[in-house]
Amino acid sequence: MDVVKTNIEKIGGTIDLKSTVGQGTTFTVKIPLTLAIVSALIVEAGKERFAIPQLSVVELVRASRGAALSSGSSVIERINDTPVLRLRSRLLPLVSLTELLALGSDDRAEDSAHVVVAQVGQHMMGIIVDRVFDTEEIVVKPVAPILRHVTMFSGNTILGDGSVIMILDPNGIARASGVGAGSEAKLLRGAPVEAQSSADKTAMLLFRAGENQRMAVPLGLVARLEDIPREKIELSCGAPVTQYRGKLMPLIAIDGGDDGQKPTQPLLVFADGDRTMGLMVDEIVDVVEDSLDIELAAGRPGLLGTAVIGGQATDVLDTGYWLTQAWQDWFRSVPRQGTAPGQPHILLVDDSEFFRQLTVPMLGAAGFRVTAVGSATEALRLRDTGCMFDAIVSDIEMPEMDGMQFARTIRSGGAWVRLPLIAMTAHSDTDNARAGREAGFTDYVGKFEREALVASLRTNLTEPVVV
Repeated sequence: MDVVKTNIEKIGGTIDLKSTVGQGTTFTVKIPLTLAIVSALIVEAGKERFAIPQLSVVELVRASRGAALSSGSSVIERINDTPVLRLRSRLLPLVSLTELLALGSDDRAEDSAHVVVAQVGQHMMGIIVDRVFDTEEIVVKPVAPILRHVTMFSGNTILGDGSVIMILDPNGIARASGVGAGSEAKLLRGAPVEAQSSADKTAMLLFRAGENQRMAVPLGLVARLEDIPREKIELSCGAPVTQYRGKLMPLIAIDGGDDGQKPTQPLLVFADGDRTMGLMVDEIVDVVEDSLDIELAAGRPGLLGTAVIGGQATDVLDTGYWLTQAWQDWFRSVPRQGTAPGQPHILLVDDSEFFRQLTVPMLGAAGFRVTAVGSATEALRLRDTGCMFDAIVSDIEMPEMDGMQFARTIRSGGAWVRLPLIAMTAHSDTDNARAGREAGFTDYVGKFEREALVASLRTNLTEPVVV
């Protein structure tokens, strides 16, 4: 396997191995479509230019080295003396290219830094660079024998101006800097639990759509912002689609879209797994951080209600509704329930950030106060610190500790032993429901069956739990 791994990485590919005791081993191999000419991002570090294969680049982030430059901007922090970036509620380990390649000091006068978010196997890391230029199609030349021991380079190329630059290998950078599997867990070891609460400030993307109406959606739900030429919009069975990253992506317009006079169409791209959907809007306005407190119920489908965001009344998008307009089986979209008084405090446990971002505002609009964490382990740490809730909603399929084990732990004793515990899962058949109840769950509902989840919470909050 070492020979296979070495040769795959030489051509810009990656190989990832995941082994589970008693189940087997999964090998994931990714190789570029073309080996001779690749698209690369040209960056600069320590006054030297480098190329990073576009295949490995997930996104570019401009981050502040100190206090936030503006509302919603990312800040480079340090945990256990390691630089990290909190990117959409996820800790991203960072590597300074200037320091790694010993190109000089990284103490620059600028307040901001450019971070290239790169995919390394099934993990992500951030590479801090001084400048970002543009993407170019480059011809890959093999690395010289004298440099083959330097694993950070996968080759070199000659740019249009005649200069020779090295091609970086994110896999080699990860190995040289110690970033890889378990890095996030190492960073978090000993760090306090940070839970997302519906009362906390949330990064919101502001945009205009449908008669210039001001709307907002949690930024964490948006995978990408795109601005595509209108000629790229095609029709499939009478519905608009576009070719996006090698696949057809359905497009949905709010209120039918605008008059089509603009040469480009702004899109909010939502993605979960292999599914993507583009929401056509009129204008992308800004990103702000504010409390997502929905004060008025929505008067029409597609909206959760109205909140004051950035000092102005803003309609909050019901993302789940629009996702089902593109993919009917994404999950079932049902009418939103009105706000109930009292605001019971709900703990949401789900390892999927996408579903946490969807469920927190949905339950908040239904009259609940919500705190969300990404694992059962984090939830139990909240219990151990004395946090109390009125009910718990938990996913079943989670890493480290799954929902069944989490339920048994809750019911074995402690402050939460009599709390209503509702399972939210994609497998809601009779056998799974029976197993869930035997483990200690009070009720079992399908994932994002919003009407069923809200009804279950309201029912179980009024009935005592028998242990």
